[in-house]
Amino acid sequence: GASQVITASADDTVEKIVHLMSGKGISQVPVVKKNEVSGLVSENELLNGLFTGKIKTKDKVGAIALNTFSVVKLEDDLEKITQSLSAGVTPIVVHNNEILALITKIDLINFLSKR
Repeated sequence: GASQVITASADDTVEKIVHLMSGKGISQVPVVKKNEVSGLVSENELLNGLFTGKIKTKDKVGAIALNTFSVVKLEDDLEKITQSLSAGVTPIVVHNNEILALITKIDLINFLSKR
């Protein structure tokens, strides 16, 4: 079956998300509020924020999550996904209010190289 997309709640701490990302080997986590994606937390953002001190481990991820994502549907075409990724935006596939997947550049590269 499909693996569940790992998400964070807006009230989770940065510390919790760092452990989650590190333990699961993932580089970005969608933040969900009231069953909808409200933001995205990425490795780069955490690295820069923790390094500069702008982000603290006790901060709530809801406060630091960025809107660097776009919601895509199963029927959306490849062009929309490619444009999002090129613009540095992570496409998040949502179907029936459920997050099915985050699409990364390597996912798209793998897909394109096989067709």
